[in-house]
Amino acid sequence: SSSSSSSSSSLWSSPRSPGATFLEELPLALVEFSTRRMFNPLRKYYWRLTASGNRAALASERLWSVAEHVLSSFHQREKKKKKQGGRGGVDDPGAHRREPVLRVGP
Repeated sequence: SSSSSSSSSSLWSSPRSPGATFLEELPLALVEFSTRRMFNPLRKYYWRLTASGNRAALASERLWSVAEHVLSSFHQREKKKKKQGGRGGVDDPGAHRREPVLRVGP
């Protein structure tokens, strides 16, 4: 996990937002891992030796960092909401049964 935290810190030092990083890296990883490796059975053994394989590995690390960032932001927000006495959220079992605040119609 130490490598993911170091890649995460270098990722967020860049001016790109997590959404832009996700949209930029996802196609690179998907093409390598879903199509190239599927249609070429030997590629699973030598994919790291190719430039596209190395780039796909970097893309998957960055995608993992984006996912970690989103989850940690969500958990921090939930902790803050819970600390302030807010209602709702993942830890609130009755949140799905409450009436909506905004009603449409009579």
